[in-house]
Amino acid sequence: MVRRGPRSDPPPEASGRGRAVAACTLPGMDCPASRAAAIVGLALASALAVAGCGPGPLNSPSTGTGCSLTVTLPVRGGHPMLAVVARVGVRAARLDQPSNTLSIPCGLVARLDAASAPPGGPTLTGWSLAGRLRRRPAITVVIDGLITATAEVRLPSPGSPPTSLPLVTPPPGPTPG
Repeated sequence: MVRRGPRSDPPPEASGRGRAVAACTLPGMDCPASRAAAIVGLALASALAVAGCGPGPLNSPSTGTGCSLTVTLPVRGGHPMLAVVARVGVRAARLDQPSNTLSIPCGLVARLDAASAPPGGPTLTGWSLAGRLRRRPAITVVIDGLITATAEVRLPSPGSPPTSLPLVTPPPGPTPG
């Protein structure tokens, strides 16, 4: 039931209740439990909006809400050319898929670095982050939204392939002329 207008209750001294109940100006908010639930709901919604940390799709970095780090690795022949290590606090994760998304709480710091690679393989030379190229193999990123980092690599220079046959030099002979 929604009350309109001033309350018609007798003053608290006359009713024997001992305390006054303030009139609520919002319809349906005359119950203390309703008021408490509304206040808690508003406080929770405000906290999530300010922090920017809520559930969201982690596989699509361009949409959704929340905080995550997506690391994209270069691919050759359907496989990533190298692996990287992401460290947040004391935890570390080896990222070895073409696209890796980590859900990280807002405000934490992540460090990206190359994982150990076999000699002669591709070398991590830098990172593309927010449209800027950083020419360092290790970077530190503050997670404040949907962050995407793309690894930049240098391929080894192609050398002559090893051969199992010894080089044979032709004997000197007459040169056609």
